[in-house]
Amino acid sequence: MKYSHTQLVCCPPLPPSTAATTTAAMLGRLPLPQLLFAAILGFAGGIYIYQPIFEQYSRDQKELKEKVKLLQESEEKGS
Repeated sequence: MKYSHTQLVCCPPLPPSTAATTTAAMLGRLPLPQLLFAAILGFAGGIYIYQPIFEQYSRDQKELKEKVKLLQESEEKGS
């Protein structure tokens, strides 16, 4: 078998595979409880990481509601 100068000599090229067969092979190696645990852990980790952003958004929304309420009250008093 001939190799070009860009290929590694130690490893032959892998056969082409589709995403479906790759996904099926990966799921076949991982038991369902471990897969569910990994998914839940990933979801919880994402919430933990983005929690400060969620909190800042919540604070900003509360401040905006208070400003709108104050503006409405001042307009009612001014009229």
